[in-house]
Amino acid sequence: MNILLICNDFYHPGEIIVEGLSFLRAEGHTLDVQSDASFFQPDILKQYEVVIFAKSDEVSASKREKWETPEVQCALQEYVEHGGRLFAIHSGIVGHEGTEQLRTLIGCRFSHHPEQCPVTVRPVKKHTITENISDFVEVDEHYFIELLTDDLDILMHSISRYGEVPACYTRTQGKGRICTFTPGHNPSVWQNPVVRQIMRNVLKWMMETDVPSQLRRQT
Repeated sequence: MNILLICNDFYHPGEIIVEGLSFLRAEGHTLDVQSDASFFQPDILKQYEVVIFAKSDEVSASKREKWETPEVQCALQEYVEHGGRLFAIHSGIVGHEGTEQLRTLIGCRFSHHPEQCPVTVRPVKKHTITENISDFVEVDEHYFIELLTDDLDILMHSISRYGEVPACYTRTQGKGRICTFTPGHNPSVWQNPVVRQIMRNVLKWMMETDVPSQLRRQT
């Protein structure tokens, strides 16, 4: 599978995410990394079957200027509507103030997180993404989110002493598919075998229907 990873901001160093997703390369996927948004070209999106979005509205970890221009937001929306797959993880849902088009596409608005604590992630529905997935616990930032659309298929909850909220859901828009997964601040989350299986399942679900030919890697 041909995957683009967009990552790296001040609070979420790209190295943690790249290392956490290295197993995808070992399993035969192509994983290209865009870690500095000053080099981002919206036209490249159509080259990829899946875009993993794990970045806030900061150019990079060392450049905190905003990068999610109206052009970028439109490009991501058009990518999905024409059949692309968008997988938003943790930092991909935070720090998007003033980017309502992108927030609506992802399907939620970040509210807050308490101090790091043990967080239990629990499947709440049978689905391709929750297949062979059991509860897991990691110390992490427990993201509280506001859901923005009524078409979300909620698959998992996150639970801590601070409350219980959705942690993973899917939605569709146009011909494309979107999945959001809120855990992922600490390296231990990315290295967790259950989380890695969730990611495999997400990719499987995203490709369950035909992908437009222009999104397939040319061979």
